[in-house]
Amino acid sequence: MALGRSGGVILPSFTFPATLGAVLQAGMQPVLADVNAQTWELDVPALEAAKRACAMPIAAVLGVRTFGLCRDWTAVQEWCDLHDVPFLLDSAAALGGTLVTGAAAGSQGRMETFSLHATKVFAVGEGGAIACEAHDVALLKRVMNFGLQDGQLMGWGFNGKLSEFTAAVGIAQNRILDEHLAVRRTAAGHYAEWMRRDAAAWRMAIDPGDAPWQAWPMLAPNAEIADRFELAAADLQVQTRRYYRPALHTCNSLQAYAFGQSLPNATALAERMVCLPMYSRWGPGELDALLARLHEAMTIVHA
Repeated sequence: MALGRSGGVILPSFTFPATLGAVLQAGMQPVLADVNAQTWELDVPALEAAKRACAMPIAAVLGVRTFGLCRDWTAVQEWCDLHDVPFLLDSAAALGGTLVTGAAAGSQGRMETFSLHATKVFAVGEGGAIACEAHDVALLKRVMNFGLQDGQLMGWGFNGKLSEFTAAVGIAQNRILDEHLAVRRTAAGHYAEWMRRDAAAWRMAIDPGDAPWQAWPMLAPNAEIADRFELAAADLQVQTRRYYRPALHTCNSLQAYAFGQSLPNATALAERMVCLPMYSRWGPGELDALLARLHEAMTIVHA
């Protein structure tokens, strides 16, 4: 909305519904694309396939940092530059993350958005933040102020401002963010070690960077094993989540946005993905107890 674009927006089918909802709310046409089977995110072949399938002018590309993973998006940025379209990033769960290049999440794309929802590492309850260049700030503030600028209606907008109370929570959260990130990254290391020991047939995404780890995502060998593990963990009082399920193009109301593409990787990932709980504070022995229950659940699944 801030950039005044109209037309098609390529986005992944393997994402949370809010990504597609943002495109519709901006009055634009979603064009669902497949994702790379190893990175779980958009890549150049997926963009090319989606562009061919929709046969319409592409106004923007909306990438997603899946589960807040912090991969380098340079190749997609170069594709967007070649086709003269802005590249935007939905980095809802990535605030506090670092790319393999050493750059912070928020340093790629024309604009990169973050969620501050209660489920995120930097949580204030609701709201979000946008990383952008200085010349885009006025455009964004106008859209988030009902389209008003200096008292004049300059276009469509909405009320996107944080309350002062929520902002105060954010100030307090900022003081402890590094501590929370360190705790989660330590726990992620334990999860990775547990996977090598107990879940060698399961997979992580490649090149995840130094993510903030809202959750620990892992890909089951097949959908049946994912379902069985979810049930076994629940029986042991461990709650898992099946993000992002279902893949958007498999929903009856959204199928048309795939423009006839089958999007097999997005379909398979949605069926096989399991996300394990992650916390910024663990009680004494809590992580060890959780890993022991996960060991038991995996033993039941593969018995």
